[in-house]
Amino acid sequence: MSDRGDGAIRSPFFPFRAVVLILVVHGVLLVGCSGPDEAPRTDLRYGALVTVAEGRFAAGQTEQAVDSYGRALQRARAMDDAGAISDCAYNLAACLMSLGDLDKARDYLLEARCAAKRSGRPRLDALFLEAQVARLQSRAGDVAALCDEILSLADDDDESLWAFQVFLLRARLACDAGAKQESRENLDRALNLLDEIDDHHLRALAALVKGEVLLLDGSHAGAARSFEEQALNLRQAGRYYDMACALLRAGEAFLHASDAAGAADCLFRAARSLFAQGEPDAQVAAQSAHAAARRANDPNLIERIDLLLAEIRAAENQSP
Repeated sequence: MSDRGDGAIRSPFFPFRAVVLILVVHGVLLVGCSGPDEAPRTDLRYGALVTVAEGRFAAGQTEQAVDSYGRALQRARAMDDAGAISDCAYNLAACLMSLGDLDKARDYLLEARCAAKRSGRPRLDALFLEAQVARLQSRAGDVAALCDEILSLADDDDESLWAFQVFLLRARLACDAGAKQESRENLDRALNLLDEIDDHHLRALAALVKGEVLLLDGSHAGAARSFEEQALNLRQAGRYYDMACALLRAGEAFLHASDAAGAADCLFRAARSLFAQGEPDAQVAAQSAHAAARRANDPNLIERIDLLLAEIRAAENQSP
């Protein structure tokens, strides 16, 4: 199972819940499932259900995690434990978001927010996940309102962190609308806070958004370098599937910039990583790398890609 996704369960976008794993879904960063940090799991059945759910999510079994978090949520409701309800509803929404079921995710986020309010616990992570769902559903007005609410509720200690994430989300929203100047302004505001961010996930997110803004400006070479920076931060964070995807995007951008050598290198590294992770996309990536290496007239890299392709084909022949 791969540790993938493109959406939440606590990501750089959701920094205040216990992290288990990070996802990237639909270009949205999500990080691990949350658990009750303050309150002990005094109910043994609830604790067991959450442990199973966390394990399934960590193993990349998102659909099974949905089932397990659903069971845990039912137990939390039976307990009338607002904090537990908020945690489970949030994690269930994050899993559903990563599976593309945005309407259901939105419903559970409403429950998470209401329960969090009753428990007196912070709800900024739920608000931010709501904002990301709204962006994916093209509800720009709701995104803007949620971002304003997040900034108004952020504590002084966390203000820079949330502002950084809000500016990046606003930049992406502007990119969706093709608003170059607005996307650049919000990106610049986020990058001005980057020195205060000591987190590879958030730095990867910043590099991703920077690449998207550069693509909007038509700067493919600059975007490619940003996606390489994203891949580096994802590697340092241990998110290898997402790293490979970032390298694929860098390779594509290098191709658009007519830099065949840069494209071949990124595509080869992506293919090699995907193959090592048992991903079916490895062969297509390797073939793209081979074509780019031929265009770059790099015989050494062509030979290495040929060896990789031979390994991939041999593995396929050994499959039952």
